[in-house]
Amino acid sequence: MIETTPEDYEYLLKSFNIGASTAENDPLLESAQIETTEFHDLYFADRIDIVRGIKGSGKTALYKVLYRIREMAFDQKRILMSFGIETEGVPLFKNYGKIFDEFSEDDFEEFWLSYFLYLTFQAINEKREQLPEADAAVRAILDQLSEEERALLGKQLSIRERLARWMRHIRERKQIRDVEASLKPDKIGEALIFYPALKFNFGDRTDETHSMEPLSIRVRDKVVNLANSAKIRIWILLDRLDEVFLRRSDTECKGLRGLLRAAYRFSNPSLRPKLFVRDDIFDTLAAGGFTALTHIADRSSSIMSWSDEKLLLLVAKRLSNMPRFASHFHFRPEVIDGNREYQAEVFYQIFPKRIGRQATFEWLLSQLRDGNGQVTPRDVIDTVNVARTKQVMLFETKKEVARHFIEEEALRTALDEISHDKRDKFLFAEFPHLEDDIRLFQGGYSNYDSKTLESLLGSEYKKKVDRLRAIGFLEFDKKKSLWKVPVIWRKGLEITRGSARVT
Repeated sequence: MIETTPEDYEYLLKSFNIGASTAENDPLLESAQIETTEFHDLYFADRIDIVRGIKGSGKTALYKVLYRIREMAFDQKRILMSFGIETEGVPLFKNYGKIFDEFSEDDFEEFWLSYFLYLTFQAINEKREQLPEADAAVRAILDQLSEEERALLGKQLSIRERLARWMRHIRERKQIRDVEASLKPDKIGEALIFYPALKFNFGDRTDETHSMEPLSIRVRDKVVNLANSAKIRIWILLDRLDEVFLRRSDTECKGLRGLLRAAYRFSNPSLRPKLFVRDDIFDTLAAGGFTALTHIADRSSSIMSWSDEKLLLLVAKRLSNMPRFASHFHFRPEVIDGNREYQAEVFYQIFPKRIGRQATFEWLLSQLRDGNGQVTPRDVIDTVNVARTKQVMLFETKKEVARHFIEEEALRTALDEISHDKRDKFLFAEFPHLEDDIRLFQGGYSNYDSKTLESLLGSEYKKKVDRLRAIGFLEFDKKKSLWKVPVIWRKGLEITRGSARVT
């Protein structure tokens, strides 16, 4: 580490922030942005409509990047983006859980089709001044709508207001003369709710009684024609879908199956829903049979994953984009991309060269890797930030400048904390139905053969092992023919390295 005074070292430590693990709060998301394969395939090639990834893999970061470049996308690529889920804060759909609980899968499909159409019309209407080719078509559509419906398409609405207006429209639709519900009404509490299959009037206006055309693919085709005449593509983007509904509930399954069916029906080269979803959701949706999933998966990404090389780039880019650090350590962010040697140089100005027999970066990833071999950006960012906190505590004890900016001791104690955190926020929070099985490993050993697993998990141990492997809690060592609990889970569950025995 470059020589410095205790005062400067303390100042640098306390101002250190490699970024937030969640995209919503990440100050370095834009300045330290990394172009992923998924970004290229979605934005430049338009090959994918569904971005799949495990928690913390960067789906929301990609969603937020697209939100930030939406004006450039329209100006340079004629892509009109409409965002249907808030990019920051509490997921807004959670406010409507009681309504959603009453929906069937078909109701959800109609709801999402209606919402897609609503977001599309609003996005076009907001750009009418920049779409002279489409203006006449927009006017023709708006002329067929009631005053209340036109109010839904007001200009410059935030995502929050879009959703609030849309849900209010659904709840109050019985009061709108020119809109009727195609599904039966029901009573939830004291409120009368009409299930949302919005019907716009696209017929000729000959008298006060308007003929109504149901919401259908024919309406979508009108939008496609409009987009083609204006030479634009329209994308409807939805993220954080795992937070919309109660995890692994019937409502979630119906809601997301309805969403994917609606997206498949609505999609066209000129008009595409773009969905950002947790990969384990696909397993949930496939249960019970879901024929359309095969067709939907044709335009989905592979599971978002980060190579060791890309994770090193992530850390080095963030370290070099913190102005005070770049100045103090003479980092040059402009030469980071494509220069692995310099990326490593940046990393090792902050951390020790080796821990044990391994290079520190390799050691760090080996501690964070789950049973599927995955390390997410969120895990790396969280660990480095916690290590910084631990280093501050070490400094306050000794008041001495450390040999390295962040020492081995700080990294090790940070990893202990991350293990406990992931136990609660990932294993138990995301997979509560597996908690009892996971708890059986607590206080035990890391390595198991078939006999010890059967003794621990019971006669259905093979099915349980498959489920635990799917979420990354177990991995199979082919060389030793053993099942292992990866290092990342061991401290959080007080698991000791070694082989379990049948008792």
